[in-house]
Amino acid sequence: MLIRIKRIDRKENESIMFNFPYEESEISKVYNQLELETSIAPNCYIEEVVYDPDINEVLKGKECNIDELNFLFKRMDSFDTKERKVFFASAFAENSKTIAELINLSFNTHCYSLVSDFNNLETVGKDLYLSEKQAVATRELEELDGGSFAMEVIKNNPNFRITPYGVLYKNSNEPEQIYNGKQFPQYHWKETVATIQLTAKGANEFIYLPCSDVEIEKALLRLETPYLHDCEVAIDSHNFSDRIINIISDDTTRLIKIDTLNNLAEYYKEIGNHDIEYFEKLMDYVKPRTVEEIFALADSMYEFELFDGIHRIC
Repeated sequence: MLIRIKRIDRKENESIMFNFPYEESEISKVYNQLELETSIAPNCYIEEVVYDPDINEVLKGKECNIDELNFLFKRMDSFDTKERKVFFASAFAENSKTIAELINLSFNTHCYSLVSDFNNLETVGKDLYLSEKQAVATRELEELDGGSFAMEVIKNNPNFRITPYGVLYKNSNEPEQIYNGKQFPQYHWKETVATIQLTAKGANEFIYLPCSDVEIEKALLRLETPYLHDCEVAIDSHNFSDRIINIISDDTTRLIKIDTLNNLAEYYKEIGNHDIEYFEKLMDYVKPRTVEEIFALADSMYEFELFDGIHRIC
């Protein structure tokens, strides 16, 4: 999504266009072009979202943090057409002022029901029921009296809002504050090898492996702690074998544990699913007992594949 932004402290300057969302490994170029230091404070001003009047209406003129803005666009990247309309309608109705409010709204679209066409109340009612329940059995939906349900919703929602996208109703689902304005909630935008939860001062941050050192530094900034050894480190989810996880002992320092997992995740990302399966079968046969032996096995497998590739070319 093309968006024109500029530094908060240089609003008189010409804006720079960026295409959000970015991979974490690429977001540094936004900081570099704007000549900004890594920060969790508001640091950019949104001048315009290009070619998308709906999101431009929501974001134009807002001040925010680059990483926060990137997280919002990652959330929006997952929306289907219906979720997108509900998001914009609810943002209009709630008059969301900040990016933090919009991020929370992106996690709470199931708390709203949107009607754009009242011509067929039976269909309207079933759509309202489905948007509230999120998932129902086919038979349950077929047996529902959609017209009656639609009339109940209309009758029990005196504070409905008319928006440019249709009539918005609040349903029985209660909104939650998923994002506290500091630490980002867990969200898998794209496939990763492993997710690590960092906990400090009762707050959580998540890093997605493989990752850069900058991503870890940002997580620590949001946790308001300068050192990784001040955090509890937990493997939230992963694609590693149990043998690997067991070898990476809990006695290992937090820094070494994350560094080891990150290096392994980078290796897994490079070799692909088929070779991962072969690598894990090889581990079952060789039975490495240390992290060093795991990497030695990975190196030998890589060298063998390189030699085999050269041999086939020759």
